[in-house]
Amino acid sequence: MMVKIDSCLFAFVLGFNVTAEIIYREAVEKNTVSLPCPHPVAGNVTWSRQLTNGSKVNLIEVIGGKDNKLNDPGKRYSSLADKFKSLVITRPGVSDSGTYFCNTETVELTVIPQGTDEKNATIGTSITLKCPDDTGSHRPTWVRRINGMNITVYSQNKTEGLQYSTENKMLTLTNVQLNHSGLYYCEGKPVVYLNVTKDERFERASHKLFLLVLGVVLPLALTVFIILFLFRRFRFRTQGRGEQQADTDYAEIEDGCVFKPTQGGSNQYDLTYAAIHHTQPAGNKTEVSRPNQSIYSFINTNE
Repeated sequence: MMVKIDSCLFAFVLGFNVTAEIIYREAVEKNTVSLPCPHPVAGNVTWSRQLTNGSKVNLIEVIGGKDNKLNDPGKRYSSLADKFKSLVITRPGVSDSGTYFCNTETVELTVIPQGTDEKNATIGTSITLKCPDDTGSHRPTWVRRINGMNITVYSQNKTEGLQYSTENKMLTLTNVQLNHSGLYYCEGKPVVYLNVTKDERFERASHKLFLLVLGVVLPLALTVFIILFLFRRFRFRTQGRGEQQADTDYAEIEDGCVFKPTQGGSNQYDLTYAAIHHTQPAGNKTEVSRPNQSIYSFINTNE
């Protein structure tokens, strides 16, 4: 049972940390950006990128602290001599947005066009985006670009969770989530980069709750479990000894045939009872025939 509890605890802690393995980075267009590996790397590293068709292309290898460029026609890739073997991209463009891999670990990059506004929103809140006035469409199409892909979020047909005002070309996102982050375009023009984050207060509360469960509740529950286990074990042993003693007493009674008279009663096997039992009762005497006298001698045969 102890092994199972430790295994469950390990799995719980592991699951708690898995959510932090993907690194997200944003960079303004033409501003150098570095992408770190999600975890420190002691050995060699191969940096690669996922293409729009789903395939991967290797960019550079970092072997013994030296860069071996594999696919870098613009000479824009290099690495940092840090413990994360970070990938450095110079003069990034919007097309550099996408998914990168440090060996097998994932790093997401979003490149924001210059002059684009940035807005932050917390999970569960609402935010309103406004399309530029110079767009000719009365009800323009909104597109979100993330990881190098364009996703239509609003067209002539309303999308669930979105509200649109035709008067001022305003798009309102309600109950935003992490996957709503990205660069929003209205009629092909970049409008805003939306960064959705978790509530820091909620994060701190969740972290405190996790520490409370790990440091207080779990040891307490384990202690209660051990106490209950020992109590049941002791009770079982005590009950077993009682049943064994009862069986022994019953066997002795059957083997010895012991009968104990109640207080104040008589025992037919004691001497007093035997003497009284063999004494003739007092009173009228009855004629008893002698052994040699026939019982038929008193019958008158002359009759």
